[in-house]
Amino acid sequence: MPFARHTIPAVILGLAVVATGCSSGNTSLFTGSAKPSAAAGATPAPPLAKPSDRALQVAATSARASRCGYNFDPQRLRASYIASESQAGVPAPEIATLEKLYDITRDRVAKSITDTETFCNDEQTAVIKRDLNRHMAGDFAPNRKAESSVGDLFSGSSNKPWNPQDAFKSTQIR
Repeated sequence: MPFARHTIPAVILGLAVVATGCSSGNTSLFTGSAKPSAAAGATPAPPLAKPSDRALQVAATSARASRCGYNFDPQRLRASYIASESQAGVPAPEIATLEKLYDITRDRVAKSITDTETFCNDEQTAVIKRDLNRHMAGDFAPNRKAESSVGDLFSGSSNKPWNPQDAFKSTQIR
């Protein structure tokens, strides 16, 4: 019986450890996984889109949708976007800058689409429809592709990517 004398306390001790692990919410005893901690290599949150990123995306979508013949009110979309930025707490001077950026972007994207028959293919109109529906519903976040490069807003319709910061150096804004 010496075996039983040592086994029973070991089993009791083991059950106590398991019960303590369960009561603290730590499931690593059962799954072998540890909960990630902020200090131990947790993945950082993706950066939030800036108001200028949203202005570029919504303006480009509006211009593309207009050129491809979508039936929507571009002025209403613009007003809705600007109102959302105001409600988000963007200061008035920055709102004025966003309005200019929006208008210049919309104008330049519309002018860069020279051949609507080629540009408004099935693939492109599916992307435009998706983005336009999102924006009309009040979601002004840029899609991942637009975040990666301003040149993507033109979808290859221009050989030279347009830098929105250059628009503010232009005499058109005055």
